[in-house]
Amino acid sequence: MINSTYIISFFVTTIFFFFEAIIHYNIGKYGKIGFQFPKYTHILKIISTIFLFSFLSCCMTHYIQIAFNQTVVSLNSNTQGYFHN
Repeated sequence: MINSTYIISFFVTTIFFFFEAIIHYNIGKYGKIGFQFPKYTHILKIISTIFLFSFLSCCMTHYIQIAFNQTVVSLNSNTQGYFHN
């Protein structure tokens, strides 16, 4: 089950990537750092692309976390016999 950390991460990533995309748009269009918004249709394309990659990023983070936790548990169970108190 996905917890609230991934949901928060998705929205924070989306917001930061949106601001970054607008800055990149201005650099490409005007050759300088700025914050002018493109046409509405371009904003929709930018936002949909950001949503897709934010979602993929959160999914990948979730599955890497699961794999990492399973590896740590496996390593801990494999080394239990090596340490004596």
